[in-house]
Amino acid sequence: GKSGDRRAEAFILRNLGLLKSSEGKLGEALPYYERALAIILELGERSDEGFLLEELGSYFQSAGELNRAMDYHARARAINKEAGNQLLEAMALLNLGFIQLELQRFAEAETTLLAAASLARELGDLRVMGYALGYLGCLYLEKEDFNKAAGYTAQALQTLEKIGEQYYHKLFYASLGSGK
Repeated sequence: GKSGDRRAEAFILRNLGLLKSSEGKLGEALPYYERALAIILELGERSDEGFLLEELGSYFQSAGELNRAMDYHARARAINKEAGNQLLEAMALLNLGFIQLELQRFAEAETTLLAAASLARELGDLRVMGYALGYLGCLYLEKEDFNKAAGYTAQALQTLEKIGEQYYHKLFYASLGSGK
C-alpha cells in the first residue's frame, strides 16, 4: 500500500544519510535524515520516529553538536518509552548520559546512566548495560570518587567480558589503570 511505499522511501533516505555519514560527509547526510523523518512524522509511525530521532541524535553527536544531539536523544527516549520500545529507550538514555558526562553535567549524567544501566539489566542487554556501567566508572573518576569508579568499572569489565566486547573493555580497563 501507499503508506508502506512511503515508509520504504523514508528508510532508503535514512540509509543514504547513514552512507554519507560513514563516508564523513556529514553536511550531505543531514538532508537525507531530515527528509526521512518528515515522511515518518507524516505517517505517524511512533516507533520509526523514535528510531530516527535516536539516529539523528547520534548524527549530531558525530558532528560535535552536543546540545542538539541531547535534544534528539531526549525526544527519542520519550517516544520510545511511550511506544514501549525499551531497547531503544535504553540506548537513548545511554547516549544522553554519555553527552551529559562529556559536558560535565555530572548530576544529570549519573541519573541518566543509572537509568540506562537499570533498564538494560532488566532487558538482559549486556552491551548497553556494560557501556552504562563503564561511563559511570568514568564519571566517578572525574569526580575523584575512586572507590565508586573502581566498583563501576569492574562491573562494566565483567559485563563486557561476557559478550566478548573487546574495544570498550580495553577502554574502560585503561581508564581504571590510569586514574583518568
